[in-house]
Amino acid sequence: MQKRSIILLLLSVMLILAGCQDNQNAQDEPYVPGAPIEVHFGTDPETPHPAGQPLILYVEVTQEGEAVEDADEVLFEIWSEASEDDNHGDDHSNGVAEHGVGHQDQQEADQEQQDSPAGHEHQMMKDYQTEHDMLEAEHAGGGIYQLEISFDEPGTYYVMYHVTARGYHDMVTHELEIIE
Repeated sequence: MQKRSIILLLLSVMLILAGCQDNQNAQDEPYVPGAPIEVHFGTDPETPHPAGQPLILYVEVTQEGEAVEDADEVLFEIWSEASEDDNHGDDHSNGVAEHGVGHQDQQEADQEQQDSPAGHEHQMMKDYQTEHDMLEAEHAGGGIYQLEISFDEPGTYYVMYHVTARGYHDMVTHELEIIE
């Protein structure tokens, strides 16, 4: 009976040690993010919207169909068409979408930033500069991040969301029409 107990004890110790070794090997591997995040932008109520009235800007963030509740950062960059004309060609206000930037587009940065799971989006964003308002969204649950805002003057406004989550950064510009 004692022989059987010793054998079971030895087998248990070997299984535990094997499990620890597998865990150690997993920690040595570089971080590879999962599927890209998906971001859907909207307003409530929809635009055109009257000046001076509250408007909710929101993004719904998902990954593989599941709500992302742990975004690192969600910002709305906001500027008016009038301020764009004053800036004469600000290259960040041209409406160009940078959508789904992540692992495949940042492989070299990933190699340099292996110790940091979110390192590559910070590498990409470190040179980003803007003179536009950057406002932080609040997490409302269900993968929704939102900001309530009022536009005092009618006109055309631009909103670029910046979502950083799970090793990805997504940013797309949308046009809003504010009426009297």
